[in-house]
Amino acid sequence: MIVEVMPIGSKTVIDYSDEHPSNGMVVTIKRFSEIHYGRTGNFGYEPGFYPNHSWVYVEDEQGKEKLISSCHLKPCDEEEYEKLVDDWREDRKNNDWRKKDRLRELPETDFVEGDILSFKDKSRGYEGEVFVQSIDYGLLGKFCNDDVTPYPVYLVTPVGSSGQYMYTRPDDVDFVRRGKIWHYYNGDKVEFENIDEEARFFGALGHTEEVRNPYSEENNFSWTLEEALKGIRERVVDAMSVSDGLFGSSPSTHCIKYRDEDLGEQVSKYVLANFSEQVLTE
Repeated sequence: MIVEVMPIGSKTVIDYSDEHPSNGMVVTIKRFSEIHYGRTGNFGYEPGFYPNHSWVYVEDEQGKEKLISSCHLKPCDEEEYEKLVDDWREDRKNNDWRKKDRLRELPETDFVEGDILSFKDKSRGYEGEVFVQSIDYGLLGKFCNDDVTPYPVYLVTPVGSSGQYMYTRPDDVDFVRRGKIWHYYNGDKVEFENIDEEARFFGALGHTEEVRNPYSEENNFSWTLEEALKGIRERVVDAMSVSDGLFGSSPSTHCIKYRDEDLGEQVSKYVLANFSEQVLTE
């Protein structure tokens, strides 16, 4: 969190192990690296480029600049830092900070997420149609080690399948048709076969918010199955997801609310009507 609350130009201290030569060095935050969020899998961010507060460019007292992980930085003045944290939290409550932090929009691309393509060379193993799962916008315009071959930035997967992925370039594929995501972002009306498909579509676009559990003393994002069902019935949340526990731990339940209240109401009714011992699984 430290660099999220400290503005560019702030002084901070490098916090490595005692043996590291840079440990304790006072540096100045100069700029942040960048991270992009596409039209899907974006954690609710508007598509575009944002500051990556996990990696920071700092300048030492000799004017030398270097990239460092923010986990190795600590504030010079703890009291001033705590005030900045309070202001930062208050701002997050009152503003749509995910839009405010955006640096610029995504660049134009040949295809967008969800578009349907087919490989020109069928021997590559994908004889049927594939769709664009995601795009590595950060590598657009960059080249492989030969400085000639463009990076393959389109991650595609066969239509109607899962578990198979391949990165490709525009020259390797034929365009078949636009997907629902392109139509949505271009203002077209998007038709869905059922509420399940619509819910998953807008969930993929990041049009949901994870909700804290008001029924627990911790008020964190973890729910029991009973609490989740109660939350759906009382319209505190619209849906839940249950993921398998890792390394033998018990499954975890998380709940979401849709930005569109009408859609959220339909989803909650659908979940309750179709709920059984087999719950929705991520």
